[in-house]
Amino acid sequence: MKKQPTKKLKTMIIKAPKVKPFDLSFKDVKENTKIIVALESLKGNAGWQFLTQVLEANVKYLNNCILEKKDGEISLEEKDLDVMRDKYRFINELLEKPDMFIKKLKSPEIEPENLDPYN
Repeated sequence: MKKQPTKKLKTMIIKAPKVKPFDLSFKDVKENTKIIVALESLKGNAGWQFLTQVLEANVKYLNNCILEKKDGEISLEEKDLDVMRDKYRFINELLEKPDMFIKKLKSPEIEPENLDPYN
């Protein structure tokens, strides 16, 4: 029996288009819509789901360490607990960022109240 030649697989490299920097003034409605779409796309991305899962596991671990005042068998001092509390707050803030910006950009802008009594 004669072996058939195997086909060589071709590797395709797909480059993602470069994203232009966003306008962070949040004053342009079209730009705000682009940001909302990008953030909603991020939330549905498998990579973000993975990071969320890892970060939530870290939050649970930190929470347990803070409540028990132990890291495994090691008793923690107050300064170590403060560092863990900071990490805990930072991770939670990071997890909430996409929703926070989406909410901010979807809300109608409210004119600041004129507090000048002479106007």
